[in-house]
Amino acid sequence: MVALIVELSRQYEPAFPAGCEPDMVEEVRKLANDGRKARAKHDRTKQRACFRDILHFLERNVSPERVIKFGHETLTLDSWCRHHRYNMLRKLFGSGLNVQLKENGLIRDVLDLGPKVDEQSNPYRTTVKSNIRFSPAVTSKERAVARVKHRQEKQSFRLEQEFCE
Repeated sequence: MVALIVELSRQYEPAFPAGCEPDMVEEVRKLANDGRKARAKHDRTKQRACFRDILHFLERNVSPERVIKFGHETLTLDSWCRHHRYNMLRKLFGSGLNVQLKENGLIRDVLDLGPKVDEQSNPYRTTVKSNIRFSPAVTSKERAVARVKHRQEKQSFRLEQEFCE
């Protein structure tokens, strides 16, 4: 939240100081190096990583970049505002967010994705049939069916020759 507030302040207030208050930077640095044993190891590592990103933003004005792929499109989260919007939508929609990113125009506008991409026109789209055809289970079944058919043909050929003799 600190990085989001600072980013918005820098964006909308040109008189906002480029260098943040040294006290705030020092507090964030302490949180980025926190090693208290009172919390679980997983929570500490998440906290340190998050505050490390905030510290880089405050000192160097560099926000972390994250790329999310859905369908044949990608969403690049390159600012704290976009990170915050995406996280709120992810909490709201859960696992259904990918479908919303593809289909919902309002959410596409919120995340600046542009108009909906028609996947039918994409020449690199793979079909389910081509994926199934090269599946090991399907190919082994096809091979077994072909072998049975070939055996039956050989057997019928032998039977015909026996009757002809």
